[in-house]
Amino acid sequence: HLLRKMLQHLQGKDLSFTAFARDTPSHRTNMDCRMHVCDVTRVDLGHGRGHLRHCIVIHLVGNRFLRRMVRVLVSTLVREASAQRMQPETFQEDALLRLAMEMDRTKTAPPAPAAGLCLAEVGYEPWPT
Repeated sequence: HLLRKMLQHLQGKDLSFTAFARDTPSHRTNMDCRMHVCDVTRVDLGHGRGHLRHCIVIHLVGNRFLRRMVRVLVSTLVREASAQRMQPETFQEDALLRLAMEMDRTKTAPPAPAAGLCLAEVGYEPWPT
């Protein structure tokens, strides 16, 4: 799955997610996060009268998240994956990692709508390594 391959370039690395943050106070200097899990699953949900709605579930587990980081990450993921279909010769599977390393907010997409975003759990125990 293309989306999973793209996200997995971020998994397990300590990276600055400056490019994916929005409305972060200017005095904040540490924008490093570690994504422990970056996964994508396709699911079919019942949608009245037996119709199925095809959905994509993006599962992210991190040591912290910056303001609007998940929404910008998801919208940029979709934008970059769509570009692969339009211009396969210039597509780079590690596009999200490259954007993170550039730390330039102007190169990432606007935040995805909050509809459909679900916080499943908050934990304070260390993530197993």
